[in-house]
Amino acid sequence: MRKAALALAATMALTGWGCAATTTTGTTGIGANPRLTTASVTFMTRDDGKDEDSAVAVQILNDGRLAAEGSVVDVDFDDKSVSAPLSLGLTGVLDSGDLDDAQVRIRLTPDGRDTWMFDMRLTVGLSDGTQRSYFWSGLRLDESSPERILAFVSGRLP
Repeated sequence: MRKAALALAATMALTGWGCAATTTTGTTGIGANPRLTTASVTFMTRDDGKDEDSAVAVQILNDGRLAAEGSVVDVDFDDKSVSAPLSLGLTGVLDSGDLDDAQVRIRLTPDGRDTWMFDMRLTVGLSDGTQRSYFWSGLRLDESSPERILAFVSGRLP
C-alpha cells in the first residue's frame, strides 16, 4: 500500500512537472504579448540642423537593457528637413506589454560645436502585425547636452 502511494505521488509530481515544462511563453503562447519585430525613427529638423560630421545614436531600452539600436554617421540634416527613416536593429526582446515602461535614448556625438533642434517619430512593429507610433516635439541636443532619454509613454500617439 505504501509503495502504491509513493508511486502515485511520484507519478503526479512528474506529470505536473512535465506539464509545466511544456507551457509556452512568448509570441506563440496562449495569451502572450506580441513582441517587437521592427523599429524605425524619423527626424524632423527644425531651424537648426545636424552637421554632417556629427553622429547620432538611437537606442530602445527595456528596464535598462538594450532592445534595439541604430546610428547615423556622415549625414547632414538640413534646417527644416525630414530625414529618411532610420531602421533600428533588434538586439533584445521587448514585449508589447512593456512598451509603456520602455525608453528611447538619443545621443549626439558632435564634431566640435553643433546644435540640433528637431522632432522625432518612432514607429515600432509587433509580431501580431500591428504598429505603434510615438512622437516627441521640440528636442534639442548639442555639445553641452548631447543626450536625452525619453519615456515611450510620454510620446505615445492614440
